[in-house]
Amino acid sequence: MAEKNVKSYLSNPNLPTGDSTFEYTPQQAKEYKKCMTKIDYFASNFFFITTLDKGKVVIPLYPAQKRVLKSTVKSRFMVLLSSRQTGKTTLMTIYALWHTCFEADKRVLIIANKEDTAIMILRRIRTAYEELPNWLKPGVKQWGKTEVIFANDSSIAISSTSATAARGESINILIIDEMAFIPSHIIEEFWKSVIPVISSTRTTKIFAVSTPNKTGNKFHELYTGAERGDLAEWHYERIDWWDVPGRGKKWKREMVQALGSDEAFSQEYGNEFLEVGESAIDGGVVKELRRTCQPPMMTIEDGRYKIWDEPDSSRIYVAGVDVSEGVGEAASVVQVLDITNLQDIRQVATFHDEKTDPYHFAAQLKKIAHHWGRPWLLIERNNCGGQVIDALYNSHSYTKIVDYTPQKSKGYDRLGVYSHTNSKYRGVTNMRYWLNSLRAVELKDVALIQELETFVRHSNNTWKKKSGTYTRDDRVMALCWALFILDTDLVTQYYDVVSYDDQGRPKSIQQIDIVEPEYFKLDEFYMDESAPLPMHFGTDPVGTDANHEELLRQGWVVVP
Repeated sequence: MAEKNVKSYLSNPNLPTGDSTFEYTPQQAKEYKKCMTKIDYFASNFFFITTLDKGKVVIPLYPAQKRVLKSTVKSRFMVLLSSRQTGKTTLMTIYALWHTCFEADKRVLIIANKEDTAIMILRRIRTAYEELPNWLKPGVKQWGKTEVIFANDSSIAISSTSATAARGESINILIIDEMAFIPSHIIEEFWKSVIPVISSTRTTKIFAVSTPNKTGNKFHELYTGAERGDLAEWHYERIDWWDVPGRGKKWKREMVQALGSDEAFSQEYGNEFLEVGESAIDGGVVKELRRTCQPPMMTIEDGRYKIWDEPDSSRIYVAGVDVSEGVGEAASVVQVLDITNLQDIRQVATFHDEKTDPYHFAAQLKKIAHHWGRPWLLIERNNCGGQVIDALYNSHSYTKIVDYTPQKSKGYDRLGVYSHTNSKYRGVTNMRYWLNSLRAVELKDVALIQELETFVRHSNNTWKKKSGTYTRDDRVMALCWALFILDTDLVTQYYDVVSYDDQGRPKSIQQIDIVEPEYFKLDEFYMDESAPLPMHFGTDPVGTDANHEELLRQGWVVVP
């Protein structure tokens, strides 16, 4: 290649100005085109990093990094969860330089949690730019510590995070580095004032990148929301410690020894949103549960009802229910478990909705229960739960509702599970036995796993969600009540216990009541609103003329 009239910025030969001109060889023209269209080719062949062992070298991308780089090109909004020392920030610098080199009039803004970090990031980009061959890069118009502007009028700027950062700016690419470590009050104000403006255009991109830092922050909300599919516009990626070449079991053992414990290793490298205070479920168990998560085989009711297995009349099912007001805050949740084999309990279905009022939720719950053969329901009676139970029993004649009322001795006995300090503690302890001690439960719903990660013991010795805007525990409590039927005081009332384990817990159970195979049908009992109601033989199950008339109004018939 012959360089013509090459002018340098600040007399640096690696900083050509916009006035410089070049003649490209056919090979250089071919290389230029490949770099412009393939970010991984650009990085693998021309992007230099500085290493402790070898100095400046072209970055040796490993598969996970290539995957993430391709996602930056394809995705408009991306959230990246990454273990420490995996090169996540470097990936963002690659995209920033690649995009501004080959696109005109583009502005990239990189936000970091500290000013020194932001300056370091731009220093990396400037070094990588200088190492590019002059024929591959645009000229320089401005070369500062906090901003560089190229001759094609594209630019890269940096800023520490503040509520006013980027306000009023025209930005094409926003990169937020170590987002989980930005103080919540700052990122909240930043998000409210900046993100709506930036995301209002059709082409602007936002990349949120971080190692995990507890829960209840904006990064945790974005990642977990994208992971469970609630934030459809956000694509999520993760890089784990084992994705890095050379990091295997031996490396982990050495790091655990150096750090002092498995817990310390999980904190530094485990990609876990760890909490202060005791978590209900051990970190190792959570990892195992995540591995069993998978998309449902069927999703209906606009995504609210997820099904992982076909109902089978030879199996034993149970459902735990947590009820909300249906006003868009807490959710009403149903967790259906297959408890046929108590060494292999499986989540088979879940229903989750925040906007169904208790009266209509009762009808929804009846349909779900019919789908799974009318199993025993454990419904938290507190607050709105009582309305659901009353509607199920009186309006829908569903009588298989577990009764757990510790105040029976005081003459207070009504259907449902009364949740107070003692019963909830007992329920959580029971849940921890089956999940933590026996590891006998297989969960499929990633949203439930996310809630388990933030379900902790508080200073007053109660178990509930971690305090914060972005945490929930509705799914966990429904699971807790579903497993509660295996409590030693309850299980013998509803099942035949064939054998017990060494801890006095049920090891094998059988149905007491007669199974009704005709109920195990989705189409007839769930999808078809016009499906005939079952006939009732004998006297009114509720025993009042008003209820009798209500049953007739609904379509029931009296058989002489």
